Amino acid sequence: MKKLVFIALFLSVILSQAQNSYQTAPLINFDEYGSCGNLILQPLDLNPASASAYDAPGCMDLNAAEANDLWYKMRVPEGISELSFHVYNSDIIPMPISQAPSEIGLAVYDGNDSNELILNECFNSVFEDEFSNGEIRWATLSGLTAGDTLYMRVWDQNNAAQKLFLAVSERMEFPENYCETPASADAAVCNILSEPTDFTAPVECAYNVTDNPAFYHFTVTESSQQPVNIVLSNIIEYSFINEVSVNLQFALYSWNGEDCTNLGGGPMSDPPNTSGTYMGCASGSEEVVFTQNLDPGQYVFVIDGFSGLEGKSMFVADFNIVTTSVADFYGSTTNVYPNPAHEKFTIRFDDKNLNQAYHVEIYTAQGKCIIQQTIQKSTCVSTKNWEAGIYMIKMTCNGQTFTEKLVVY
Repeated sequence: MKKLVFIALFLSVILSQAQNSYQTAPLINFDEYGSCGNLILQPLDLNPASASAYDAPGCMDLNAAEANDLWYKMRVPEGISELSFHVYNSDIIPMPISQAPSEIGLAVYDGNDSNELILNECFNSVFEDEFSNGEIRWATLSGLTAGDTLYMRVWDQNNAAQKLFLAVSERMEFPENYCETPASADAAVCNILSEPTDFTAPVECAYNVTDNPAFYHFTVTESSQQPVNIVLSNIIEYSFINEVSVNLQFALYSWNGEDCTNLGGGPMSDPPNTSGTYMGCASGSEEVVFTQNLDPGQYVFVIDGFSGLEGKSMFVADFNIVTTSVADFYGSTTNVYPNPAHEKFTIRFDDKNLNQAYHVEIYTAQGKCIIQQTIQKSTCVSTKNWEAGIYMIKMTCNGQTFTEKLVVY
């Protein structure tokens, strides 16, 4: 999964590089982004852009003297002859008369001979109405040669200043964008390549739209340890929305293994989901945890990011379904007592190796981490100021994780 060490630089230094001509176009590279696979994800800022000196041949009648554009270059990865191009998620808020929606243009050139770029293809954005920003999604370029240098030129056809994202993906489709075709739950999830769907989100979570959902499935067996704990961690968000504290929502449904029958929404939605398929949801920005006893069978979970008028949240996250008890690790056992607890409880480990250290995190039912602590043998925790409810105790040692549920009254 993509790990960003210099995440603060992502939206500052990269945006400030010289990009106003193909001669100064920065090289942007592919990297792995969870289940979205190998792709380029580049933030764009047309606010300081100026017209480049290069007159692009035959591209939607672009007037080079008037268009404020940005240039980037990339190299076609080994083993790849086809790529998908995306330009989307503008921060423009379309308003009648005063602000036209984003109307992006993208040109891709063969740049192996940089003295004369050869136009490969032009792509025009598509938008639904005057209140919706246009996007370029899944624009395909075939017949590529590994190692070739491509130049990408981006502009707004109305010269509107804006921020948005450029993505280039090795994947040519993203079936997990739809509940009919969920992907098998693996070690990481991603909604960067997702588009809007008509799937109804449960209002029980932080928000009630699904502008860019991604669907995954897993199976609970008779031998699965209970409760089942679903953990989304190491969440990395890509968005121009800074004021939102809850960015990732997660909803779980029992699944018939075939289609979307009875999926979507929750008991509080309009109309409500009364089918019994809705298992619950959780939301958060740093780590999202869902804990529940689940009957044997198949399940679908949908992840989505916060959406606003000025764009939507995209992210990658590590994914883990924890169904293993502590006794399966290192010959260890743990006691959380008393459980249910009232004013305090104790976590105690009995290890063959008494020097074993455990990192302990305690989460509310809403996924908020309230305690982080490293213990070696035992510790006593006060619950005097806790609200009554269910809490999850997550314990990690040497990269292995196990959980226990605590009830506080």
